[in-house]
Amino acid sequence: MVTTVTGDERTDIEPETPIRLGTDVETEGEIDLPVAEVLTGRAFATGKSGSGKSNSANVVAEELLERGFALLIIDKDGEYWSLKEEYEILHAGADQECDIQVSPEHGEKLASLALEQNIPIILDLSGFFDEDEADDLIYETARHLFSKEKRLKKPFLIIAEEAHEYIPEQGGSDVANMMVRIGKRGRKRGLGLFAVSQRPQDVKKSYISQCDWLLWHRLTWDTETKVVRRVINKETANAVTDLEDGEAFLQADFLDDPLLRVQVKRMRTFDGGATPDLDGFNEPELKSVSDNLVGELEDISEREEQRKNRIEDLESRLEDRQDRVEELEDRVERLQDLRSMVESVDGIGETEAATVPGDLTVEIDGQTVSSPEVIEAEVLEIREENQNLREERDHLEQTVEEQRGEIEDLREQLDDLEWIDGHVDEIEEATRRLADIVGLDVDGDSGLQATLQEKNERIQELEAEREALASRVKEFEEQPPNESRGSDSIITTGKEDLDRLFDHEVVKGEFELAVEEGSYAMEKYKKLLATVVNSGSDGVTPQAAAKVLSVSDTTAREVMRDLRNCGFLRSEGNRPEAFYLDRNRLDRRVDVADQM
Repeated sequence: MVTTVTGDERTDIEPETPIRLGTDVETEGEIDLPVAEVLTGRAFATGKSGSGKSNSANVVAEELLERGFALLIIDKDGEYWSLKEEYEILHAGADQECDIQVSPEHGEKLASLALEQNIPIILDLSGFFDEDEADDLIYETARHLFSKEKRLKKPFLIIAEEAHEYIPEQGGSDVANMMVRIGKRGRKRGLGLFAVSQRPQDVKKSYISQCDWLLWHRLTWDTETKVVRRVINKETANAVTDLEDGEAFLQADFLDDPLLRVQVKRMRTFDGGATPDLDGFNEPELKSVSDNLVGELEDISEREEQRKNRIEDLESRLEDRQDRVEELEDRVERLQDLRSMVESVDGIGETEAATVPGDLTVEIDGQTVSSPEVIEAEVLEIREENQNLREERDHLEQTVEEQRGEIEDLREQLDDLEWIDGHVDEIEEATRRLADIVGLDVDGDSGLQATLQEKNERIQELEAEREALASRVKEFEEQPPNESRGSDSIITTGKEDLDRLFDHEVVKGEFELAVEEGSYAMEKYKKLLATVVNSGSDGVTPQAAAKVLSVSDTTAREVMRDLRNCGFLRSEGNRPEAFYLDRNRLDRRVDVADQM
């Protein structure tokens, strides 16, 4: 049971208590939504500005927070901070008003806090001037949520404002592909998505059609009401233009009536998205989060800052050395011209020349200038120092890569050991049931008892190894990385490209996930990907792929689309279109992963 405060009244709410959304406009009956459907389902709310769609999203967020559930709010315009008036929620973003300033490197930690420590999070994007950085932050956080939910399967909801930017009808950025994947595959992992947008015509049609429940607030433009006509009917499309503020048509698979006109209740907390009037507003007192929680995120920021500073220092030193080399080379050229003049003319001004071999200096009007040989020696010395700096940088890159690889290996081992640790009782129970089936006396058979004792001892050893591995993972994570991957593309051309591609753990992991979620065997995907890689800039058509895979054109097209949906391929042209390796997207994914 979760105890919460609502206004001046203290209430006790069970987590499974249905969510009170509002009332039926016709019958004035109360409208309740099942908590499990809201947490793990697909939902969509739309309406023009001021119609009440964000209020509806806030109501859902408040009701889940009242019941003790964590959630993630992707807040494009910085409107949800007011939830902190009543709830302890982590406000993460890019400006000083947030509890913590975050970047894409914080994505995994934010996902861990949300799922493993039950910390609700507002991801405030309003302070980011670089939209690519904001998109990378959403991508990294959503990717880790999706990945972790494969094991945890904890009911968890993502609320995404301005969803037409993250689940677009057109386009296929990394973050869009990730959000679409969550919309399609998240439910079976316990990960729900509530998309909010004032432009329904720009949200992916397949997402809207697959939603478990939808809220249609007031819409007025023809392009918007056409969506209502397509999804519901013409009568509702005509009526949606006349809805009052806060009213909406509710569609829900889990309600007896498939379509209701409802009045959504007002949010309890301050409306952070309200348009200010001439008198301004009094900002409410906000609840703060744990200092320890913020400290963990600040440690990540500090390590990332140290890494960036080290890189900038190396680049600055290399740039200074290069400038010095160019300056000295220019002096060598000018002095060589001067030597020729000295040797061919009896005198220039009061010119005198020293005769020390190998260290000739020239004195011109009282100023002594080193000979070209001396300057060339200095140039060679600086170039040697440049080479040493480059070797140091390459060594740092290699060290970081090795550390990241070892961390991933340790994490995989740790996951295996944690699974064994969490299923000890089930294993013992299954052993006893098997013994009953085959007629063995588990308790009386000394040999079997000894075997079970050995297994228990082995489990204890594995638990000790798990603890040691967890400690090593923590040590590696706390070591500040020194350098990121170089700027070379991970793909060039040639037969060995596919092996080189899978040398990157992040790419290999996403490929395995794509295969797991696809409908065909791994070998088909791998064989097709190798064919596309080796095709270079020519691309591969479904007809050509069908011959390689020995399948029908339709099956080949489906295999290629699976890889495209997961970001490995891109396509151009109409049927029969050609598919190409999405090199830019893969390079960006590796760059983002290397910066973590």
